[in-house]
Parts: sequence; structure tokens; C-alpha cells
Amino acid sequence: MSRKDTYCSRLGGIQEGDVCMVEDFPAPLKDIFYCAPVATEALLHEEDTIVLNIDPNEAKKLFPKTIYSERIIKELRDRIRNKQDLCPPWLLLCKPINSSFDEGWAFGRLAEQCIVAHEGRHRIEAAVREGLKNIPIVIKIKDSSYCYR
Repeated sequence: MSRKDTYCSRLGGIQEGDVCMVEDFPAPLKDIFYCAPVATEALLHEEDTIVLNIDPNEAKKLFPKTIYSERIIKELRDRIRNKQDLCPPWLLLCKPINSSFDEGWAFGRLAEQCIVAHEGRHRIEAAVREGLKNIPIVIKIKDSSYCYR
């Protein structure tokens, strides 16, 4: 399986030309490493990375609030409509000591307290405004020893 096939498969998408369509969200395939290389590399090779395909309104709850740039939102909405690639939003989470991780944990209150890095709030907002039902969120999980050095 090629890197592009692995990437698209892990996102839960279907390859359409140079785009991996995850429902209506167009993730890149032409150059997957122009997205956050750490998240992309983790998605391809590491077991402590999951993808949640979730309602963008629910995804917003996992990301810190922001003031949106309407110019950026418009550009991103145009990209979604035209099926031009967008990097999936991602989170780097630290799990508490002696805790296991599952998809339910990501929606718990602990996730809000354990976010170390993130990217993609404008893409999530654009997806909300375009009425997308689900979008992929790449979540990289590290144990607390990595995060609290």
C-alpha cells in the first residue's frame, strides 16, 4: 500500500484524483506533507494516533476558541465547495498518568485540559458554515512524561 493510500485509508476517505474525500471534506493527496508534518507522519506510522470523523460543531468543542478571519473562512469555504484539498485539523493531546485512551476520552473534559498543540480552527468553522456533517480530526496522543517535562 502506498503512503497516499495509507493516509487516505487512515482518514476514512476515498481517493478522487489528488484528493482524499472524507465525506465532503477534501484532504490532500498530492503532497500530504504540506500539512503538519508531525501529524501526517504520526498518522502514517504511529499507533498512538487516531482519526475521529465527527460533526464539525462537536470538533469545535475540542479546540480553543478564537476570533475568526472572515477572509480566511471565505477562502476555505470556496476550497471545500470546489473540492480543493484542505489539511485535516489536528490535536496533540497528553493523556493523564495511568490512563488509557479511547475515542470517548477525547470528548471528555480531560481532553480540554490536555491539549498541547492544535491546528485547524478556521477549517472547522468553514466546514460548519458549509454544512458538512463530518470532518476528520487527527489526534496524536502522547503520555504525560512527554508533555510535562
